[in-house]
Amino acid sequence: MSKTFITLPQLTLKALFDYSTTHYGDLPTVQYAGESPVSYRQLADQVNMIQRLLRDYGIRQGDKVALFSENMPNWSAVYFAVTTMGAIIVPILPDFHSSEALHIAIHAECKAAFISQKLFETMLDETQPPALNLLVIIDTLKVLEKLSTPSAVDKVLKKSGERLSKAMDKLGKEPTEKKEPMIDEDDLAVIIYTSGTTGSSKGVMLTHKNLVFDATAAQKIVDIFPGDSFLSILPLAHTFECTVGMLIPILNGATIHYIKKPPTPTVLIKAMAQVRPDFMLSVPLVMEKIYKNKILPSFQKNFLIRTLYAIPFLRKRLNRIAGKKLIETFGGKIRFFGIGGAGISPSVERFLNEA
Repeated sequence: MSKTFITLPQLTLKALFDYSTTHYGDLPTVQYAGESPVSYRQLADQVNMIQRLLRDYGIRQGDKVALFSENMPNWSAVYFAVTTMGAIIVPILPDFHSSEALHIAIHAECKAAFISQKLFETMLDETQPPALNLLVIIDTLKVLEKLSTPSAVDKVLKKSGERLSKAMDKLGKEPTEKKEPMIDEDDLAVIIYTSGTTGSSKGVMLTHKNLVFDATAAQKIVDIFPGDSFLSILPLAHTFECTVGMLIPILNGATIHYIKKPPTPTVLIKAMAQVRPDFMLSVPLVMEKIYKNKILPSFQKNFLIRTLYAIPFLRKRLNRIAGKKLIETFGGKIRFFGIGGAGISPSVERFLNEA
C-alpha cells in the first residue's frame, strides 16, 4: 500500500510542524513507552506555551537556546518551540561531561537553556554557569528563577512588551509580538556539536532546508502512515535520530515512544514487546549485543547444533528460524530496522542478511 507524497509549502521546520499539527491533531505523537501519549494538538499547545515563556525572557528570532537532556516527550516540544519562532536550537549530547556542556553553551552564545533534572544535578558543583536569560528544567518546564537573569535591555523590552500587549488588548487588537515570524528555508535552525574526537566539540550549522529536505525526501524510500509507531533509543541530540527518529515520523503522523532506562538488550526487548514498533533506529553495538546475548548462545548450546550451524545451507535455515523468532520478540510488526553510525560486525551482518 502506497500513500500520497506530502509536499510542504516551504522547507522549514515551521511548515513541517504546522502541517502535522493541522492534519494529525488528535493522534498521539510522543510518549514514554506504556504511559499516556501527547497528541499532536497538545504538542502544538505546549510549543505555544514555551514560545510565550521564551519571549517573556527576551529570546527572539536568531537567538540560540541550548537543549541538554535525555530523550523524553518534552524534548520535541522545546525543539519545535525554538525553531518555529526563528530561534536556533543547540542540542547537547546527554553523555557529555557537564564542563563540556557549559563550554558549548558559552561558545554558541546561548541566551537560554533547557536541561533535564538528572543532568542539572550533575552540574550543581560547577562554579561558573553561563549567564542566561532563562534556565528551565525540561522534565516539568519549571523556570529556575534564581538562575534566570535577563539583561537590563531584555527586562526593558519585556516590560514594554507587556504594556503594549495590555494597550492592544484594550483596543481589541493583537499585539505585534504575536505576529508570525518570517522564517526562510536558508535560515540557521540547529547547531549540533560533534563529540570532539580531535579536540573540543565543533558546531555544525544546519539550516531549515538541510533538515526538512531530508525529512520529505525519505518518503521516496519507505511509506510511513499515521498511527505507525517508532521506538526511539538513540540520542536526539544526534542529527541521525533527530531527523529519522523525530522529524520524519512527525511529518507522517506517527507516534514516537521513549524509554527511561539505557537500552540494554533486556530493557530493549521488553520495550519492543510493549510498544510493538513499526520502525526503529539503532547503532551496530545494540544489535551486536542482542545477537551475542540472545541469539548466538542458542546456536552454541551443544555439539550437534554447533556442527549444523557450521554448514552454510543449514546455517541459513537456522538463521531464518531465529530471525522469525526475533521479529516476534520485537513485537511482530517491525517493518524497518535502521542501523547506522559505524560498521557492523561481519557475523551480525551475515545473520541479518540470512534472517
